[in-house]
Order: sequence, then C-alpha cells, then structure tokens
Amino acid sequence: MLFELFKLKEAVVITIDLGGTKLLIRVCIENNVNDEIYDRVYQTGIDFKPEQLIQIIADLETEFNLTDHSIAVAFPGLLQGNRCYVSNVVPQFNGFNLKRLSSKGKLEVVLNDVEAGTYGIIKNKNQVEILIMSGTGIGMGIAINGKVFRGENGFSGELGSCKVLCEGRYLRLAQTASGTALKENSALTLASAGQDLGMAVSWVVNCFNPGRIVFAGGMFNEEAYRRSCFDAIRELSLAQSVEHCLLEVEPEIHSIVVRGLRVALQQKLASSTI
Repeated sequence: MLFELFKLKEAVVITIDLGGTKLLIRVCIENNVNDEIYDRVYQTGIDFKPEQLIQIIADLETEFNLTDHSIAVAFPGLLQGNRCYVSNVVPQFNGFNLKRLSSKGKLEVVLNDVEAGTYGIIKNKNQVEILIMSGTGIGMGIAINGKVFRGENGFSGELGSCKVLCEGRYLRLAQTASGTALKENSALTLASAGQDLGMAVSWVVNCFNPGRIVFAGGMFNEEAYRRSCFDAIRELSLAQSVEHCLLEVEPEIHSIVVRGLRVALQQKLASSTI
C-alpha cells in the first residue's frame, strides 16, 4: 500500500492550486535522496464548493496515510489573511477560511495564485522580474531583487482590474483580454484580446523597466493571442526598456503555482529556524 512507502520519509507537503476550471493538488514526499511527487487534477468551475475541496483533501490524506503534514494553498482572488475575500471564478469560496480545509495537516502558506506563481519564476538574475498570468482571469506578480513585492496591503499586481477604454466605455482588462472574456463575448478575437493584454504589459515595461517577463496561463497556448500580445509589447513599450527585457513563456505552465507554493513554504520554514 502507498502508506507503507512513506513510513521512513522526512516530511510531506501538500500544495494546492485552486483554479477557475481545474484544481491541481501536488503531494510531495521530501527526503534526503529524491523527492517523490504525486499530482492529482480535478475539475472545478463556478459551482465548486469548499466542502468538495475538503473532501478531496481528506481522501488524499487517507490514500497517503498523512498526518502532521504541511499545506500551502493558492487562491484565485483576493485574500484577507487565511480568508478568501473575493473571487470571480470560484465565488463559492468567498468568505471561506482556508484553515478549515484539514484537521490533520497544518496550513502554513496562503497566497494569491499569481503571487504563488511568482515565487516559482524568480531566478535572481534580474533586479525586476514580472509574471503575467492569463487564463480565466488576468493577474501579475512582481519580484524585486529576488523578493516578491506585495504592496501596502497585499493587493499589488491586480492587472486584470485595470480599466481600458472599449467602444466608449471603460472595462476591466479581464473583460477584454482573458479566457472568460473570449468565452462570454463573441465579438472578441484571440488577436484583439492578446493586443489588449500587450498594451497593458507595455505600461508595466515602461513603469518597472524589468529585465525579464514570464508569461503563463492557458491563454498563452493560443498562438494568435501570444503573438498579438508580444507584438503589442514591442510596439508600444519604451524602446530603451523593452530591448533589454526578456519575454518568455513558462514551459511548465500547469505546475508553476504549486512549484511556487513549495518555494514560499521552504522560505517560511527556513526563516522560522533562524
């Protein structure tokens, strides 16, 4: 049985990427030789409820015979401590305290999903690194000198909430350039959506002068979207800034958030032992 394999392991970490269309849970068995990684993917959606996630975690704890393990969670929306403040893509979680997810494990890290992903892309080779995520929604992560920048009260990087003028009225960028926007508005195209995002990213380039921007999320699997986005960035950004900025698509898009959660957890545990 699986639990017999884990008796001699040093530590177990569960990282949870809760998304608007899917849920990725990674169970990592840490040891001194090779970490063992087990991924489970589930469908979510606008009706996905906290009780369903609680049951999924309980089933995994039974499957792997887990107790006293660490848990790190990424939430697709705004947070207030451990409480889900608001999310447009998993609204059933609004107001839910993530401490209730497990009675066997210890909740160590709770982050916005884009902030979590930012931990996963930092290379410390540039003074400023940016993560742009576009899927059901749009978000941005910022790292300065190798450290994630959160802003005054943790709400930095809300790129999808920035307004753009569209046919005489202001709309949030998420309403013109996200996967949800394309699904709900047949007048939008991959090219127009990518162009809108590229325009917004050009503002980021001009304001932050980053050395590297990493793009992740399902929308960047779409060639027309990706091409229009990159073309707009190069055309609309200050030339002196964009010519020194590396634009790259994250090759392992599906796991960037759970990888970042693990980095964030490792940093937290390391700082607590100092």
